[in-house]
Amino acid sequence: MGSLHLLSMTFNFHSFLIFSENPTEFKAFYFNETSQLLAHPDYDNNRTTILYGYGYTENFLRKSTQTILRAFIVRGNHNLLVVEWSKYSGGNYYFEAIPNSRAVGEEIGKQLLKMKSIGFNLENFHLIG
Repeated sequence: MGSLHLLSMTFNFHSFLIFSENPTEFKAFYFNETSQLLAHPDYDNNRTTILYGYGYTENFLRKSTQTILRAFIVRGNHNLLVVEWSKYSGGNYYFEAIPNSRAVGEEIGKQLLKMKSIGFNLENFHLIG
């Protein structure tokens, strides 16, 4: 099995999640803990970093998300950021999920810029979702 380090970026009181080779075991970081996340021993700034945002009514434990995470584990050698926004992705699609996705997206953008300012390598960054 390949080496994968999964980091989940989540909104406000949610957290970044770091997975090694099991997509259901993780270490959590809050958005305001980006410097701790980048200093974590499982994070390697020389690896490609994937940001995965699952869709409406999903969460990181759902089969669809786990399938994608397992595929990256098998592929190996990545930092994988997963946006754990399940508290905001449910409810009424038009009146809750869509406006919340905009707010979560803005927060992700702010955190990526903050991470870049402390050394995050955006040249090896990919967004999926």
